[in-house]
Formats: sequence, structure tokens, C-alpha cells
Amino acid sequence: MADIVGSEQRNSKTEMEPSNMKIRMTQKKILVARDTGSHKKTIAKFTLITADLDVPVRVRWFVRRSSMSVPDPTVYCNVWIHAERFDISGRGRYGGGGINMNAAAFQGALDSCGVELYGDDDCRSYVDDGGDSAVDSACEAIAKSMGYLKFKIVREDFQL
Repeated sequence: MADIVGSEQRNSKTEMEPSNMKIRMTQKKILVARDTGSHKKTIAKFTLITADLDVPVRVRWFVRRSSMSVPDPTVYCNVWIHAERFDISGRGRYGGGGINMNAAAFQGALDSCGVELYGDDDCRSYVDDGGDSAVDSACEAIAKSMGYLKFKIVREDFQL
């Protein structure tokens, strides 16, 4: 059963601490992330590994390979979330400016697979202008909501 939340005011200023963040999964099975193939270049990977060597959260950011000298400024993101109760994935992209492009693309991927973040005040939180630490906090909160208490984050950044 999906728990659908109506339109809400964006509250990007809510603290993005995993200890006070709540997660709402609105879907149980959505699979929209794709293999990017050879026409995309990975720029960063994020893997959350548990003490039992489970991998409940994986994130990959990439850009388009361009044969032209002008690169495509759009950052794409795929997210995969696996647990016993559900298996979801999503994809997002961001091509604007002014905020952390990886975090904004990650927010789009969470939105596409029905994952919503909430702070202590039960206001919806967004990671799109919080940077890498907000992405880390969101992934930690997702893992904790699935019952994982001990885990390690492995982040890989690649040169363009």
C-alpha cells in the first residue's frame, strides 16, 4: 500500500542529521535506474555496506560522454535501495547551477523511487542544497529505517 503525500512546502533548511531524520517509503517495488553503458562517465559512487556485508544503498553519479569539446553540464544519478521487504531504484538529473549538482540529482533519484525524508518537526526535508554530507545523512537514515545499525560508507570520486 502506497503512502502518498500531497504537495508540501520545501524545507531545505531542516537539519540533515541521520539521528533525527525519518524516512517514508511510498512504494515497495519501483525499478527505474538503468545501466548507463559506455556513453556515460561515472564521476562518483557511494556504497553503504553493513556489518553483515549487505549493501542496502548504492548510488552512482555520472555525466554524458561528449565527442564535442563542450561537456554536457547535466549530472545524472541512479540510486538502488534493497531490503527484505522491498527493492526499489530511481534516477534523477540536475543541469542547473547554484547548488550541489550531485545532491540535486540524488534528490531527483529519491523522488523518482518514492523515498521521502522528514526532520524532527515532521516537515519534509530535501538534500538538494545540502551537499555530500546531506547525501551521507540521507543514506544513513535510509539504512537505519531498514533496521541496519552498523554500517560503513564507501565513497569513490572520479576525475572527469
